Amino acid sequence: MVPNDFLDLQVPIWVTELGFLPGQGSLSRIAVGTGYHQVRLYDTKTQRRPVLSFHFGESLVSALALTDNEK
Repeated sequence: MVPNDFLDLQVPIWVTELGFLPGQGSLSRIAVGTGYHQVRLYDTKTQRRPVLSFHFGESLVSALALTDNEK
């Protein structure tokens, strides 16, 4: 669930890539790439909304490379 935009309209969601972050509680931390050039990080133990979201370039995110390095 992504928060509404500044006009209180629903933000479209287009998931193109998904991966579970390795480490403790790895099933609760999920990285998602979208077709709207965004990368979002979810932590299902804390909330249903993204805990981190940022724009990445000008094209859709078609691949994620997740490592065990938490930095």
